[in-house]
Amino acid sequence: SFKALYPEMAAEYSSNNEVSSEIILSTYSPLVKWDCLVCKMSWKGSVKDRVNVEIDCPYCNGREAIRGKTSFKALHSDMMKEWNLGNWLFIDPDNIIENYSGSVWWTCSECQNSYAMSPKKKLYYQKRKRKPCPYCKGLRRKMHHFL
Repeated sequence: SFKALYPEMAAEYSSNNEVSSEIILSTYSPLVKWDCLVCKMSWKGSVKDRVNVEIDCPYCNGREAIRGKTSFKALHSDMMKEWNLGNWLFIDPDNIIENYSGSVWWTCSECQNSYAMSPKKKLYYQKRKRKPCPYCKGLRRKMHHFL
């Protein structure tokens, strides 16, 4: 059985699963729940993938965000001042990680213009002390140039 062959992994096998870890084999492919012993979060994955590929907790590895702890909002609360309010309809900054590469809208604190950029790229600019706003960098025309 899975529990007999892999007792360390079986310790993370959730008790909320319909099938016991003592009954299934290590080739069991349907998704099951896992409870991480380190971060106490639950996630889904197959026993087969866990054994063969050694997949582990996505929260501990930084592939998923823990609300209030490892999320973009929790780690970079200073950037939330520029987070555009229109994003809240589609993307919650408390559900994404800092390597999120999808575009979100930001409102520049200097020129008040909105621009789209991924949080990952915005962090890249911040770490290098460069301006992320395309309007402030001169890549976009400001409204006073049209008058």
